[in-house]
Amino acid sequence: MASHFLARGSTARIVAMLALISSVASACSRARIREAVTTTTPSQSRGIPFIRATPVSWSPPTVKMVFHGTTPVTMTGTLYTSNWVTARGNWTKSPGVPVEWPAPQGVQASAGATLVLGTSTPPELVLIKVYRDVDPQSGEPTSDPNATYQCNRFSEPRCAFVTSADTTTVSGLPSEIATAPYIAVFGTWFVPPDQQGPGQSPHSYASASWLFRTRLR
Repeated sequence: MASHFLARGSTARIVAMLALISSVASACSRARIREAVTTTTPSQSRGIPFIRATPVSWSPPTVKMVFHGTTPVTMTGTLYTSNWVTARGNWTKSPGVPVEWPAPQGVQASAGATLVLGTSTPPELVLIKVYRDVDPQSGEPTSDPNATYQCNRFSEPRCAFVTSADTTTVSGLPSEIATAPYIAVFGTWFVPPDQQGPGQSPHSYASASWLFRTRLR
């Protein structure tokens, strides 16, 4: 599998994961800088793959999760947070309380899943956390994640991306995704220089998170 599935994580709340996304974005930025200053010499016989900076969507894309099984179930995620600043505008959404989890939909316990992103540009990072319980008043998770799934675009573990004209799918999500009813999906995208907003500190990365809710049937 081109991705990596982890057992219980050490982070208890969704908001804390936004800091992780920020740190990963910073690491991705440093990696791209290192790639930019790497040079070759005529003595090198093997070429270095060229990676085109594909345009990012101007606003956070829609995200769907398809649960497989006898009767596949498709869910559309609820946008929870976003830090999406481009040359065309600022789509920033801060965490809210109570957390607005969507209505649950029934899925099979053994069903694997596919993530469908409403953009043809693959993200740098996909991070999924599933929670068993949330506080009845605030809607925030009351414990560590029941399971965590992470994959990346350029480093291991790599996402199994399949792109089309208007979507990017991440296939091969394990059935453990359905073991807890509250699912949070995070994504981070690189913003090419010609799409970055004006100012002395342009935003080179855009990120957002979406919420899903399931019930076993």
